[in-house]
Amino acid sequence: VTLTVNYWLIKRVTPLLLIGLAWGQDCTASDDTPGITLMSECYSIENTTAIDRSWENLPGTISPGIGLLTNLTYLNLCCNQLTGDIPPEIGNLINLTYMDLHWNQLTVIPPEIGNLINLTHLDLKMAVTGPHTGDAIPPEMGNLTSLTYLDLSDNELGCHNYDWLGDWQTDNCNQHCDDTNECTAAIPPEIGNLTNLEALFLSDNHLSGEIPSSIGNLVNLKSFGLKENDLSGSIPPEIGNLTQLHVLDLKLNQLTGDIPSTIGNMTNLGVWDAEWYNPSMGGGGGQEADYWPAFDLSYNQLGCYEYDSECEPSSDYNSSNCCITHCIDTDACTGEIPPQIGNLTDLEYVILPFNQLTGPIPPEMGDMTSLHYLDLRYNQLNGEIPEELGDLSNMGMMWLYSNNLRGEIPDELCNIDVCGLDCNNSGNVFGGNYFCPPVPDCFPDYMIEGIGEYCNSYPDCPGGYTPIADPPPINGGHIYDGWCFYQSDLDNLQDFIDVNASLSGEQPIEIGEQNWINWPDSYGRLNGLDFSNENNEISIIPESIGNLDELEVVNFSNTQIT
Repeated sequence: VTLTVNYWLIKRVTPLLLIGLAWGQDCTASDDTPGITLMSECYSIENTTAIDRSWENLPGTISPGIGLLTNLTYLNLCCNQLTGDIPPEIGNLINLTYMDLHWNQLTVIPPEIGNLINLTHLDLKMAVTGPHTGDAIPPEMGNLTSLTYLDLSDNELGCHNYDWLGDWQTDNCNQHCDDTNECTAAIPPEIGNLTNLEALFLSDNHLSGEIPSSIGNLVNLKSFGLKENDLSGSIPPEIGNLTQLHVLDLKLNQLTGDIPSTIGNMTNLGVWDAEWYNPSMGGGGGQEADYWPAFDLSYNQLGCYEYDSECEPSSDYNSSNCCITHCIDTDACTGEIPPQIGNLTDLEYVILPFNQLTGPIPPEMGDMTSLHYLDLRYNQLNGEIPEELGDLSNMGMMWLYSNNLRGEIPDELCNIDVCGLDCNNSGNVFGGNYFCPPVPDCFPDYMIEGIGEYCNSYPDCPGGYTPIADPPPINGGHIYDGWCFYQSDLDNLQDFIDVNASLSGEQPIEIGEQNWINWPDSYGRLNGLDFSNENNEISIIPESIGNLDELEVVNFSNTQIT
């Protein structure tokens, strides 16, 4: 027989046992064995294997003496009024498989919790109200490799060291985090060690930093909730490894960049699994099981590539003004909805509003025939509505307003119940876009009101300007209620084409990277021109560049000028 000794565990547990033994027997249990008094009851030190004192409104603290009950496998103290730290002696309970402390007013998660290597279920939701010190989520939790369920949601883990917050600690901490940039708590990369996890809930914690790429190791995960944090950076492409995932909720963060194409690997998104239903995954206060969005990335900055964390958002739910390089004024925001999203055929809800997503609506979304609710409001989506959306016969609600969509509304949308487009008669399904008549006959008047007002096929441009109906993505956005460009500037760009053979066949609007002004005094004027990415194709600079009198930035680096 080979005996494997876990020296790390012995090193951590032995001093805790010595501390725990200092408490010693203080009562005789009902089975006449030595006992320890906990929460006004006497428990056998040797024979106690389960404690369930949930929903008893218990006050006071968790005694360090609990560390003597080393044969304990089940501990449920949820839904009480316990305060103080979770004692480090909890780390003695190495046989524990189930621990539920949620709905208490405890403070610190001790690193010794990492000793509980047999835990399969750990629920600390609304249990650890802080203020927090050190690592709010101890990296030692990465040792809990047997866990299948971990809930740390609603703990304001990012709030720490604020002793002045008073009795209404959580509410004040939440306000403090909103008002300052001092709340920091990261998701430790060690979370990726928990490869048996099937449910992970970290919502409502003011967690900051990036989602670690190690999250892609959690290949057994079915439910993943990170909503209402301060997470930044991009969604790691490794998230596509989570092919068993049923629910992904990342709303109300500060995530930027692209929606990774690997999202298309997560073909179980939307498959209903009541075992892992968790109300905290829904909206404020939770949602009923029949409205549990399985894919929610709303209220982020997807498409924006640099976010100002010190910026004051324009509202609680719209922080688009905090994108450092504004998407409306530049082409720095290029995050698109990947066509691979069409693989997610079991999804009933796709919720992506209040981001900075650009590019077209992928026609592959027409393959998502289980879709009941599609919300793409308040993005920078362009192009036309794909006729394939007419295949979504189960649609219960579709929101497309406040984008840069254009062209005609396809007749195929008549295949969707009109109520499926706008059950609330709000008239805002298509508003805030640049659609042109004709409009399908199936739509009532209230739904098509205003269509054509900003039709950008060929806008009426003032003298000296030229309309371009379908320019490539450029920095200026919509100019003069459409695409109006100062003709003289276009002529000067044509001179570049005429004297550089490598540009032959291109249009003036297509060469280099361009920035066009869209404010009233100088709308439609060329403001920036960058040839640094043209692979040395520019060899001659025409003298007419001097006629571009609104040009402020020009870049010819990496070119060989003759």
